[in-house]
Formats: sequence, C-alpha cells, structure tokens
Amino acid sequence: MEKLEFGLSKDKLDYRINDQVFYFKFCKARQEVYTKGLCSGFYMPKDYFLLASELQRASGNTNIISYETITRYLTNTVFIELIKSGLIGTKIGDAKLISNIIEESLSNKKSLILATTV
Repeated sequence: MEKLEFGLSKDKLDYRINDQVFYFKFCKARQEVYTKGLCSGFYMPKDYFLLASELQRASGNTNIISYETITRYLTNTVFIELIKSGLIGTKIGDAKLISNIIEESLSNKKSLILATTV
C-alpha cells in the first residue's frame, strides 16, 4: 500500500477530501446471503484504521476493531456517495499506476478488490 501511495498524483486541482486511497471494510459475521446489495459493515480509511488499532492496543483492548470500539466510520451509503462524487479515492491521473498494480496482482495470482464509478 505504501508503494502505491508513494507514486500517487499530487494534483491539487483534482481535489479529494484526503489523500487516502485504501479503505478497509469490516463486516458483521452474519450476512444476508441472497441479496444483490453490498454486505453490511463499515469502512475506515487506512490511516484511521492504523490509529484506531494503535489506540486500542495501548488501552489493552483485545477486540481491536468492532462496532463497539469504533464510533466514527463510513456506512455503505456514505462511502458510495463519496466515491461517486469523486471526493475520495485515487485521482484521474493515477489510472496507469492503478492498472499496473492490478496487472501485477493478477499475474502473481493474488486477489484484489477494485471499486470504481462511471
């Protein structure tokens, strides 16, 4: 992730709320199986995830990330709207870099999830 972040565009004209491009989704153990919608859960940007993990460990909490320990997060609806409006995610100039990462991951038989809007 750090390798990708290092190479990202610094174009200030292509504004984003923050420079985060990696978000982690945490899902409940039980999910609706027969649905076309997204599984329920919450999203955290990478930097917030790292900070929250560090704070939870420092307090001795073994249940590091959960609905009980994290009170500020993005829901499916908010996350999708932020992506659609272009307020979070990679910048337009980063398409080639992202394509290279995807090709490398697939050629090494690694799995990945890519979210995009049109």
